[in-house]
Amino acid sequence: MEIKELKGKGKIRVAGTEIDVLHNGIDIAFAYPMNGPNTYLDVMSKITNKNLLRPTTAQMFSLINLSLQNPEEEHCKKILTILKSNYFWTSTENLYTRWGVFVYDNINGMVKGDKEDLTKRLEAGDESVRFVLYGFKTERQSVLQFIKNPYIIAQTGKELMPIVEEVTIKLKRNPHVWTYDWKSGSQKENIQRYTALSSIWGDGKFDLNGNFNEDDESGYAIGICNIGEASCKNKQ
Repeated sequence: MEIKELKGKGKIRVAGTEIDVLHNGIDIAFAYPMNGPNTYLDVMSKITNKNLLRPTTAQMFSLINLSLQNPEEEHCKKILTILKSNYFWTSTENLYTRWGVFVYDNINGMVKGDKEDLTKRLEAGDESVRFVLYGFKTERQSVLQFIKNPYIIAQTGKELMPIVEEVTIKLKRNPHVWTYDWKSGSQKENIQRYTALSSIWGDGKFDLNGNFNEDDESGYAIGICNIGEASCKNKQ
């Protein structure tokens, strides 16, 4: 809910729009208005301050898939417009180490994102943390290569691959994967980067970019106000 302060100790409360999306068999509710464009930290902090959850890469694929099925609906059209001209931040963050990358969902902004903490979570069976050894394909690839790419699987989970495939096919763009340059042979230890999705039509590609810095600007994000229920129930 957006609140505008008025003179004389008054307020105007403007209720936001909710978009219900079926994600891995569970209803999740995205809350409008969306946040951005701005840096990852600014946009995600605003989501947290509204008592919302930060959207993962997997959840954003489900939202994009729904929007592609309803391209003329006002809110879905706006999502696709941003996807084509800008990018969407996701809370699936990256920590690049010397031998591989930790991919983890930081939905509440509370995950430290350091190697020791992520290693403990991984060893404890925390499904929000994954680790991928270097050697996966980056940059341009086919849809088949994209959905079998270990890094993409870590970003979204195997169970979402049919949706990921459907999105990339519907966008009619060559998938691209961008990461920290581990191929250079000069990898540094513990490099944190952020993930964003975009489909810049002029470039003819669909991007999953896991190499954004915290001060890179212009991204958008949409908070999630409920998982497993159909309504946000005025959580904002």
